[in-house]
Amino acid sequence: MSSKLGKKRLFISPMHLLWAIVFGGLFFAILPAISGHESIRSERVGESLLVQAPAQSGAPNAVTAVVVWFRGLDTLGEVSVLFLVAAALGMILGRGKNSTEPESKPNEIVAHAKTLVLPHFMLTGLYITIHGHLTPGGGFQGGVMAAGMALLLILAGDRVKHLHALHFLEGLVGSLYALVAISGIWFAGSFLGNLIPIKTEAFGTLFSAGIIPVLYIFIGIKVGTEIISIYDNFQRREEA
Repeated sequence: MSSKLGKKRLFISPMHLLWAIVFGGLFFAILPAISGHESIRSERVGESLLVQAPAQSGAPNAVTAVVVWFRGLDTLGEVSVLFLVAAALGMILGRGKNSTEPESKPNEIVAHAKTLVLPHFMLTGLYITIHGHLTPGGGFQGGVMAAGMALLLILAGDRVKHLHALHFLEGLVGSLYALVAISGIWFAGSFLGNLIPIKTEAFGTLFSAGIIPVLYIFIGIKVGTEIISIYDNFQRREEA
């Protein structure tokens, strides 16, 4: 019986083999064209972005201009993936209703120092988020930094409070991001069009990049609240 099953598993359909040959031939046929022009095309795109990004977006940081503005739809998708991860973890970890006691008491130094360290986490996260178009950083990095507050609370033996308000805030900023992006079609002529005028005379300042700082604030809040939800889901143990 086992030998028959083994033979069935090793059997390959002729159609599968035919499609594999067809796709393999197409791949090797177009490979020279791709490899021959890829480096030239990437150099041209990179040079164009470095030249056009500051003038068109008002952001000295060209990486931010690409991530938030030129490829803003991709960024919205990436944030949505993080939301799906947080939601999936909540569903998986919320199934079991187990009552567990902590294995050990939190470190006394961490428990007493949290009140001093938490404001620094918040201020650093806000600074990195708001200044993402001027310096390296942005909403993703700032959101993760601000979410470190929740991890510090967990290490100190505390819990994240007002989690329902954080969930509401996460959904609100996600909706505002999509609303601002779609509004650009009607009011600025393109998806994620600049609803706020770019101030060329104030280039390099906090308010010189149009809607980019606003979008980064949305991203920072959304990323931070989603990571806090992930931390809380790992910590949460439902009482029986």
